Amino acid sequence: MDLKQRKPASSGNHEAEPTKESKSTTNKKGTSEGTLWKYLKYTSLLCVGLSLVFLSSPLDAENLEWIKDVPLEGQFAVEHQITADKSMAMGGAECVAEDDDRNIYTGLHNGNIIKIHPHHLTGRIGEGEQEIFFKSHFPSAPKADQEATHGRPLGLRIRKNKLYVMDAIYGIYTVDLQTREATFLLQIDDVTPHLMIPDDMDITADGKTIYFTDASSRFAIGRAIYTFLEGKCTGRLFRYDVATKRAEIIKSEMCFSNGVQLNEDETVLVVAETLARRVNYFRLPDFQLLNQIYLPTMPDNVRRSGKNNFWIASCGILDDKTKFLDSHPILRRLVAGIIPYSVLHRATEVKHSLLIKTDDLGNILKTYHDADNANVFATAHASDLSDGRVALGTFMGQQLVITKLED
Repeated sequence: MDLKQRKPASSGNHEAEPTKESKSTTNKKGTSEGTLWKYLKYTSLLCVGLSLVFLSSPLDAENLEWIKDVPLEGQFAVEHQITADKSMAMGGAECVAEDDDRNIYTGLHNGNIIKIHPHHLTGRIGEGEQEIFFKSHFPSAPKADQEATHGRPLGLRIRKNKLYVMDAIYGIYTVDLQTREATFLLQIDDVTPHLMIPDDMDITADGKTIYFTDASSRFAIGRAIYTFLEGKCTGRLFRYDVATKRAEIIKSEMCFSNGVQLNEDETVLVVAETLARRVNYFRLPDFQLLNQIYLPTMPDNVRRSGKNNFWIASCGILDDKTKFLDSHPILRRLVAGIIPYSVLHRATEVKHSLLIKTDDLGNILKTYHDADNANVFATAHASDLSDGRVALGTFMGQQLVITKLED
């Protein structure tokens, strides 16, 4: 008897063992299905994540392709250079005002208003003692930016022994040049909706009327970059009656309304729109638009030069990166939702300072450039000094510059 285990006879319906080829096909199919599932899973997670970022973003960004691209040629060609006769280390010294005694005043990022005396021997403007003239800090006053611990003086004017201050945190107040006592004219909640970035102002010769701008109705000065990333035109131009203390909206839906300046006989009001890269010349008293000039850079403050000419300070050319972001509002919204504001602020690049002199009808008379930030950085202000030189201020930079511009 054969004691060896015999293999059972194979039956006709017994399943055949899978071949190597069929195993390979099955494995490939499984691998493909697994890869597809992973792709769908991660894509879904990415879409959900981006959707959450999109919805939580502080911006409701708009397309900005409508902004005119003005080349640096013709009347804007780079010919005359900005030089620096004197440079003083001061953070964010945007605006400059001079009194009858040749003292100049400027407001800084830290809320201080600095008074710079003339040289005690030569009398040269801007070369004497520097002192803190006033600290912008009003603990009980309403604030445009709830995170701010002090004010941010922007526009400055001097009338009849008083320094008028347009403060981006608190509104409009005056400081007596002798006693240094401050008096509010307009606080940020005196208008509806309340002021978010009180920016600049000019005052009629009789002191009865103040024209001023509120750059944005959406974001305060501590989040100003969001205004440019979002692209909404929510700025306003106001007329304030000093006697009645009433502020009236003259123009709305302005694209970051900024610098304000009257001509000598107060028949023209010039108003800059920084986001739109344009400057408006309005006829008074009916506010008919006389002219509108578009710039290759972003205009900031406007100041009178001589009788009826104007300095327009500007910076920031419209480069390829800016054009790309302008045409992609969804991307700008996502960027603001992902990247902290502090990082965005540090990463902001400003190239090319440009000073423009025009007449009171907006005809361009001359331009001055600093393409490489060699002498000035992010110029935001230009005003004549009584010695014939020009003071150049900056919102983002760290230097106050006094220069002698060639004719």
